[in-house]
Amino acid sequence: MIPVRGYGGHSVAVLGLGRSGLAAARALKAGGAVPVCWDDNSAMREAASAEGFLLADLLKDKNWEGVSCLITSPGIPHLYPAPHPVIVKAWENGAVVDNDVGLFFRSYGTPDWDDFDVLPRVVCVTGSNGKSTTTALIHHILQKMGR
Repeated sequence: MIPVRGYGGHSVAVLGLGRSGLAAARALKAGGAVPVCWDDNSAMREAASAEGFLLADLLKDKNWEGVSCLITSPGIPHLYPAPHPVIVKAWENGAVVDNDVGLFFRSYGTPDWDDFDVLPRVVCVTGSNGKSTTTALIHHILQKMGR
């Protein structure tokens, strides 16, 4: 896990507590942020609570006090067909809306990069379907190339 940088000591809302959302909450916490988590599914909220994450109904304005950013899980609509109501609340409360990929790129570079002989490279695979297959193919190609 890469601890998320830039949010240390800040409250960051996380919407959607499946694999991606919980991973984002863990990375935020590892970087010193205070994740404020919510999912429409009560079972997902229970799982996050069991890990010690703070839960707050993000549809209530009072829970946005001090929150600077909302991290959304894939599949949560931002614009089409209509924004999720929590995203609307984030906008109304002046919070920036981002996702786990944005967190990764925010934290990707490290201060010790000047010491690297070769800078790290990243291959990103996103989308709704085919990520595992595409990733396996990329892995195979890179191995065959000796990388």
